[in-house]
Amino acid sequence: CIRDRRWQLWIGDRMHAIFTLPGVSTLTVGVDLMHIKHLGTDKYMYGSVLYLLCFHVLSLSPLETLKVAASDIRQYYILHHTQVRYRYMNRISMFLRKSGFPCLRGKASEVKHLGKAVDASWRKHMRHDREIHQQIALMLETNNQVEIVLDRHKGSYKVPEPDASVLRASAHSAMQLQQNLRETFRDDEHPLFTVTSKAHIC
Repeated sequence: CIRDRRWQLWIGDRMHAIFTLPGVSTLTVGVDLMHIKHLGTDKYMYGSVLYLLCFHVLSLSPLETLKVAASDIRQYYILHHTQVRYRYMNRISMFLRKSGFPCLRGKASEVKHLGKAVDASWRKHMRHDREIHQQIALMLETNNQVEIVLDRHKGSYKVPEPDASVLRASAHSAMQLQQNLRETFRDDEHPLFTVTSKAHIC
């Protein structure tokens, strides 16, 4: 926090040399997108969506439902020529842990390219008359919009307007919807859509 200058008085012996440079402080340290979004918020978001598909939306067994979702995702990859693909979606343990929120396992590049495929599977099987299902679809859509803008400006130092405004609005909407969904499912046996500090950073 800008008001809290106590960090300037810290004389610990583990301060990194970069903080001795003029103008450099903890306020100028950036966080990387891969760990914040793809290995952070996205893994919890997609894990929760897959949990709902497998345990609440379709009437098949969870494993059979996962096979259906995996088939949807493979078909999406083929249709849209997705280069980086999530490979081993064949066990419930890929997103459901013994305790805590559902969280999808996987590499950052696999998770990054999974969003549109998960969205397609969700829209195929969701109950369109249920508001909560519509909110999940909107969350996935706005989260994917973030990736579309970032891909459009890959390698750029910054995102120019008007895409910068779209990026901010989409990220804010996706994280706000995730927060709303977390409140909705907070008291379930498996609470869903956790919101961590990474969501706030995102």
